Amino acid sequence: IHRFSLTPSYLTDGDFGRDVVLATATYAVSTPRFGGPGYYHCLSSEVCGPNSWELVWLPSVSVQAGDVRDASGNTTLDKQRLAGSYVRVVPTLGLRLYGWDRRAAFGLDLAHVRDIDTGQSRSYGELSYTYDIASNVALTAIFRKGYKIQTLDEIDSLLLGLGFTF
Repeated sequence: IHRFSLTPSYLTDGDFGRDVVLATATYAVSTPRFGGPGYYHCLSSEVCGPNSWELVWLPSVSVQAGDVRDASGNTTLDKQRLAGSYVRVVPTLGLRLYGWDRRAAFGLDLAHVRDIDTGQSRSYGELSYTYDIASNVALTAIFRKGYKIQTLDEIDSLLLGLGFTF
């Protein structure tokens, strides 16, 4: 199944001084079985069930067009404003490995950003681990390396968190 989405965004600050517009068009594939994005493969049995390891891979490609009209004092956005409006192509691949009890998940996300106007290219990678402690509580660790997709600023960080859903 082919999935297309168009996501317009408008960003501002509390004083409504910041003025940033962005539109993202994304193409992704999905499997009919789940109706969601990605391809699913059972690693330990022929039928995905409660006792099988499951690998999900999520390929997609996006085209982003944006413009920073007013950075309102934000130095990162001011660099983008001075560079002018942009159009970028962003192919991505995400991999998820779910444990047999579905409480643990390992993830790998890779993206490559290419600015159409300048020809500038940057890559981004993310390695993650999530463990569901309870039905509404999860422990997460994420290592990020490369260049942020939106700002192309370099990132090399480790994020540890405890998440709650209500």
